[in-house]
Amino acid sequence: MGQFQLAESRYKSGRYEEAVEMLKALLADPIVPAAPDAAERQRIYRQARPYLAAALVGLGRVDEADEVVLHQLLDDPFYKLPRGKFPDAVGDRFIDVAAHHRAAIKKRQQEILRQRQEETADQAQFRKLRQERLEKLEVLAAEEKITEQRSRLVAAVPFGVGQFQN
Repeated sequence: MGQFQLAESRYKSGRYEEAVEMLKALLADPIVPAAPDAAERQRIYRQARPYLAAALVGLGRVDEADEVVLHQLLDDPFYKLPRGKFPDAVGDRFIDVAAHHRAAIKKRQQEILRQRQEETADQAQFRKLRQERLEKLEVLAAEEKITEQRSRLVAAVPFGVGQFQN
């Protein structure tokens, strides 16, 4: 997180070239989904890309900024640029890229919504199975079975003496 904050301060102080270098270095490492810090890195990357796009727009490198904006919108198709945090030129880039790639962004939104629905259904199924298991365990716990070991010697006594054990 420290590298992002440093790059953010470079951007805010108008040192766009340094901010671009730092943010590109930060975003160069791919996110490994199985890594323990994957969610945190994803969050940082989603915060860093708009600053990278803004710094690129500030340097006049609009085509590169558009690529970064597209990557941001495909990674998080529900992303909205915070009002007042970036210059209008950056907001215009987000609007233009979103309009130009509307179909791809809409498709990605639908994929994410489908994934979330599947996860929700899986969680509901898991909760249902867990509740059924708990109910079965409660029924089993409510029943008490007492088993006594009786002597086989008494059971072997003739004339039905063993029946008095039961």
